[in-house]
Amino acid sequence: MAQQTPGYVISAATHSAALFRQANDASYVRRGVLGASEYNVAQQASPNMSVQVGAGRALVPGTQGVTPAGFNWSTQGSYFVENDGAATVTLAASNPTNPRIDVVYVAVQDAFYSGSNNQVVLGVVTGVASSSPVTPSVPANAIALANVAVAANATTIVNANITNLANASTLLAMALGGIMPVTGSSAYPTNPYIGQVIDDLSLGMLRWNGSAWQSIMGAAGVLQAHAAGTNTITNSGSTWSSVTIDTTDTNTRGWTTGASGFLVPATGTFLMLGGVNFAGAATGSRGARFANGTTGYSSTASLYPGFGNSGGALLPTIPAVVAATAGDGIFLQGLQNSGGNISTVAGSQLTVVRVT
Repeated sequence: MAQQTPGYVISAATHSAALFRQANDASYVRRGVLGASEYNVAQQASPNMSVQVGAGRALVPGTQGVTPAGFNWSTQGSYFVENDGAATVTLAASNPTNPRIDVVYVAVQDAFYSGSNNQVVLGVVTGVASSSPVTPSVPANAIALANVAVAANATTIVNANITNLANASTLLAMALGGIMPVTGSSAYPTNPYIGQVIDDLSLGMLRWNGSAWQSIMGAAGVLQAHAAGTNTITNSGSTWSSVTIDTTDTNTRGWTTGASGFLVPATGTFLMLGGVNFAGAATGSRGARFANGTTGYSSTASLYPGFGNSGGALLPTIPAVVAATAGDGIFLQGLQNSGGNISTVAGSQLTVVRVT
């Protein structure tokens, strides 16, 4: 391939359809359906061996053109398609012995690249019946709209058999500069540009810095939780024992805590507050801190002489600002030297506030 000429929209020049598609394509960083409720696949009002494809619009990426080495765009560009009303797609009869998976799709047939037709097709790829069925591939220039589980001897398809794909955030078309909603790391863009912003429904707003996704303002979250049960704090002046925080009070981002501590959802900075609710003991001292593995962040000067010797009390930690990496476990820990092991009582507290 070489430099394509003339350029887009030059007076008195002839332009290929592909050039028009590519010019439109350059405005997008993601192709697919244009809205989360579009091209939805559902059962018929009276279920049978067909499904209904709802109205929708999409950018269908061409897959038969040339992709220059080192890039992820095709010289074929993408096709704008529209379905302006409910359409029926009929599935093949079920297998009498084994289940299969069918895929409903929308595809563009372009005779310039192959075949003799120039049309948009709503179709279905019939999977291979098997005791362990696999999902078949869609044809060229196509978007998979839904997987349909066809049971052995099935005579009807209902919504429980249909898994819509086009409405997943991984497929929604997005204009350059737009913020993409995602439901987890598996849906993150595979070729992000520097400065691209996504909205992870669990982690908040993240920005690509060229090598990693970083939290930005707007990604703050709050977790407040406590221990409903008891934990054993070993008798030692130097050994810290972790407290299981197992009951959530407030959780704005769906964060996780438990026996493995507070699980850091994404690399960032967190403000940690809390305290260990010690049971009463006749002698000794107490301490409370946060730790990432064996690295302690804060404590009550290790041991606080005489604290809670009689009836027991909540010993607060010193607040800690923690820079942590995704996947780290940050623990609330207690320390004591009463002469024997003692237990915490229900009510040890943990509060996490994301700062950056």
